[in-house]
Amino acid sequence: MKSFYLYTVTLLMLLATTQLTAQNFGGMGATLMLDTAKDGSTLPYIKEVLANSPAEKSGVQNGWFIIKADGKACKNKPLEDVVNIIRGETGTTIKLLLADNVKGKKAKTYDIVRGTITVKPPPDPVTAFYEQCKQATTDIRKQGNTIVKTFTSDCGTFYFSFEAAAYNYHAKVFAMAQKTNTSFHPSATMFDNNNEDKSSVTMSAGDNKQYGDFIVSQLSGIIALKRNSVGVVKTATEGCKAMYIVVYK
Repeated sequence: MKSFYLYTVTLLMLLATTQLTAQNFGGMGATLMLDTAKDGSTLPYIKEVLANSPAEKSGVQNGWFIIKADGKACKNKPLEDVVNIIRGETGTTIKLLLADNVKGKKAKTYDIVRGTITVKPPPDPVTAFYEQCKQATTDIRKQGNTIVKTFTSDCGTFYFSFEAAAYNYHAKVFAMAQKTNTSFHPSATMFDNNNEDKSSVTMSAGDNKQYGDFIVSQLSGIIALKRNSVGVVKTATEGCKAMYIVVYK
């Protein structure tokens, strides 16, 4: 059974490429990982061949082991070293000895002409979080509510203001933290800044939901604001990365 190193290999390394520009890389177009045997020895293998890549066009298959790269044995070689051998300029050739088994039986040599591979950087997690919150705002609207205003903010105390008529306003606060922060349970108090002592509301918290490498906690509450008063949300959000606030009625 294959076991992997605990560290995450960067996208640059996974593609076994040389950077040409901010987004373009020269390589064979395959993600690489290390297989660790019971005796502790390691051997790189091809985790995934990218579509329409030089590797795919050369007939390389997922799961094949890299026995040698340009004549250099890859057993017990750090993955970074294997990548440094495989990567190169577009149009040059890399010679790989590949086998479908860890012992290298019936290994075959593949001459792969490196191509230019365009890679999009991973989305910024805060931006992705805000996009999810926009969808939640759309869902609130579909339930027959009127969206008064939305706000994005760093975590902490946030003042939100709008042309308010005297009304009971609903607010939802979405707070994001890294998934490793298992103790993330933010709290929030909402109040009328013109009458803080009499119009303070503790926002109720829902369960945390997991989105990829992040968790999102949702808080909600209702407060009566006077005309043109200022609503305030005070949050205790240690470990929080970003907030999204929706005010609606």
